Amino acid sequence: MVRANFDTGSANPWIFSQAAMDRDISGLYHAMSHPFNEHYSRTFRDHIFPEEVRVMFGSGPLIGRFVSDTIRVGDSGNQIVLNNFIFGLATQSPKNGGMFDALIGLGYPQFAHEGITPLFDALILKGVLKEKIFSWYMSQHLEETDEKSELIFGGYNRNRFTGNIGWHKVVDQRFFTVELQDVLLNGRSLGYCNHAKPRCRAAPDSGSTSMGVPAAFKKVMDSKFPVKNCSTKQWEKSGVLTFVIDKIHYDLQYNHFIRRIGMNTQNPE
Repeated sequence: MVRANFDTGSANPWIFSQAAMDRDISGLYHAMSHPFNEHYSRTFRDHIFPEEVRVMFGSGPLIGRFVSDTIRVGDSGNQIVLNNFIFGLATQSPKNGGMFDALIGLGYPQFAHEGITPLFDALILKGVLKEKIFSWYMSQHLEETDEKSELIFGGYNRNRFTGNIGWHKVVDQRFFTVELQDVLLNGRSLGYCNHAKPRCRAAPDSGSTSMGVPAAFKKVMDSKFPVKNCSTKQWEKSGVLTFVIDKIHYDLQYNHFIRRIGMNTQNPE
């Protein structure tokens, strides 16, 4: 069993090898990891493509080669088996503090390395999904309760939300990019989308915990939230940041877009 980061910001499936763990010097990866060791597999095939691949992520470079093996997706009692599935075996992985053992891209197939089928598309081709969708539930209370997050291939858990789902057109398939109509702070427009060129867009990225924004938008946010000393009460009054997509408002509370650095400072996330 490996712990995977399922990433909509990439498309190749990567699993970290024993060699990647051995190259890690932080010690965190050693203590918490479950690296893939091909010597224990009878169905492993090496060097599907001859060349070594290097990919740059925000947390550092990933280096590896493409191989194939039988993989199983899902809980032990409800697994999907993919035979001869081609994936990347990473011999050097981005820094992740030992948080996961695989980086599984869920992006569109045109975003993948030539000849590679992303995991989600492989599940579609196998015909095992009820619907051609995947969904997340992200727990906000991991430290206080036993409530776990979940990822579902082929549907969504209706018990995890109230109201209706908002569906939005993907306008750029390099990422899951959607048109952004406006950005509000405490209900008032920041005016950014009025001047964004050529378009105002957003790309939800499940592989990242921070927002990446253009320099012009960062300038706007820095003017509203300069780095400064602040109390907890002041931090809690920072307000709500709202993304407007197809007239639907998606609110982020202060603690999801402003990070406290130390005890008494704040900075836009």
